[in-house]
Amino acid sequence: MYIGYNRKYASWLLRNYGKKVFKSNKSGYVVYQAESAAKRLTKRNRPRIYGEEVEKALKKIWAILDFICGKRLVTAIKDIVKLPDQRSGLL
Repeated sequence: MYIGYNRKYASWLLRNYGKKVFKSNKSGYVVYQAESAAKRLTKRNRPRIYGEEVEKALKKIWAILDFICGKRLVTAIKDIVKLPDQRSGLL
C-alpha cells in the first residue's frame, strides 16, 4: 500500500494525529507510528550556571564577531580565550 506522503507531511501527521504512515520501498513497505499523539512540553526550571560577568563578556565577544551563530561562536571563543587578558581586552 503506497500513500503519496512526503517526509515533511508524514512527520506532521505523526506529531499531530499519531496516524500510521505507510511508505512504499522496493523491499516492501515501512510503517511509521507515533508513540503518543500529544506530548506535553514542560518548561524546565534550571538555575543559571554562569554569572553576569560571563554573560557580559560573551555578549561583548558576540558583538565583536558580528553576531555569528552559536556553532561558530564556540570555536571563536576557544581561540579568543587562549589570548592573554590584556591583549584581548574583554575581561
